[in-house]
Amino acid sequence: MGRQGWEGLPALKDVPSFDAQCDLFIHKLSLCHERINFNLPNGHLKRESLKTQTLEELIDYMDQPMKDAFPMRIYPPLISMVSANLFRRVPTREGLVNYSEPDDQSRSLEPAWVHVELVYGVLQRFIAHPRADVFLMQTVVTKDFILRLLDLFDSEDMREREQLKTILHSAYSRIIPLRGFIRSSITDLFQRYIYELQRFNGVAELLEILGSIINGFALPLRDEHKEFLRTALIPLHVPAGLATYHVQLSFCITLFVEKDTSLSIDVIKGLCKYWPRVQSRKEVLFLAELEELLELVEVEELSSVVEPLFGRIAGSIASQHFQVAERALLLWNNEYVVNCIMHYREVAMPAIIPALRDNERRHWNQQVVLLSCHVQRLLSEMDPQLYDRCFNEDERSLMRRERVARLKAKLSEDLNLTSESEWNGTIRPMSSISELLEIARTSSEYRSKENGVDLNCTELKRQLPKADGEDDDDEEVR
Repeated sequence: MGRQGWEGLPALKDVPSFDAQCDLFIHKLSLCHERINFNLPNGHLKRESLKTQTLEELIDYMDQPMKDAFPMRIYPPLISMVSANLFRRVPTREGLVNYSEPDDQSRSLEPAWVHVELVYGVLQRFIAHPRADVFLMQTVVTKDFILRLLDLFDSEDMREREQLKTILHSAYSRIIPLRGFIRSSITDLFQRYIYELQRFNGVAELLEILGSIINGFALPLRDEHKEFLRTALIPLHVPAGLATYHVQLSFCITLFVEKDTSLSIDVIKGLCKYWPRVQSRKEVLFLAELEELLELVEVEELSSVVEPLFGRIAGSIASQHFQVAERALLLWNNEYVVNCIMHYREVAMPAIIPALRDNERRHWNQQVVLLSCHVQRLLSEMDPQLYDRCFNEDERSLMRRERVARLKAKLSEDLNLTSESEWNGTIRPMSSISELLEIARTSSEYRSKENGVDLNCTELKRQLPKADGEDDDDEEVR
């Protein structure tokens, strides 16, 4: 593109006839094809300025009301110019992504943004223009074009992702035949992100588009829409980068549950399945989302998921990370959650009370200890008899665990098991008291004359008296 190509051209507004304006419009589109390298110091300043002015003029022309429809001959050169400028290697940081929100200084920004932004403006006005024929638009805004737009969502430049979000939403709204393809393409992109890529910058923006789409779903929900929830949205809880898009994801899932509360069971099962084990920040997010879900559903609908549900809550209560434990205990401030626990107290209390008592005995954070005592008091007022039963069972369980620990220590000493590896090689990690006593009775090491060991098993059992009502047979060493 020589500099002379820009000179001597009239402004679009100065051309009298519509056909001549279209010809000049196409010519100016062709002049904007070439991308200018903004990384060169003081290079192509004149061309940069001319291209900026031309793109601004094209946008101003498209903003003006038109009497006639966009002629078909404009569509291909416009999309060609857009493709030449936008479909490029997007700016990203090298290496692994830090899943915390990066600050402005750590982002990779598009150096040619002054032009890229204007090209996005041209595309947005074209797709949303009332005088652009949607049927003809489908011939240039193809499936391949949509896929390449979706790839651009990986840009680290948030300004670019915002522009793409607006354009893709406009395309979904206007080009009805592409709606199914756009949804399926987003599903494929999410699944690649979850199972292959492990990083993708535009998940939050795509979920914002989906929030608007889901809000417009008619009732009753179609099977393909429910499948989208199960296969695309719920598995998005898996990646380590959940915190960067959890607000948008939670909003989309809430919209589904509000439209069909039976879907809450699928969501809760998914949360229990993907519950984080070592990522405390994710676990806090899961607890917050779980609380929102419980506010939306009828208690009776939860009967099939109460056991895994309260199991996960109990595990979070027992967490040594104080923020996780505190967030789980604060669920009792929500009347919907308390009502759910009251309704299923026969399942909830046996799962929760041991965790509460364990916190009371040995948690390092004083606030967690105080909250655990407070929740125990609430449960005891909710059903005193059931609470006492669970309390006594936990006491017996504690005494059994202490007895097993003493027995293991005694066996380790008498069998000369000085290391953990020797212990695991001789006695399996999960052994009942009866099995441990049998090992003591039959082990050649235990009865070895050389070691002078001949302890009577009855005497050993007598030395470790069991608690009232304790049953040896089924107790396991944990």
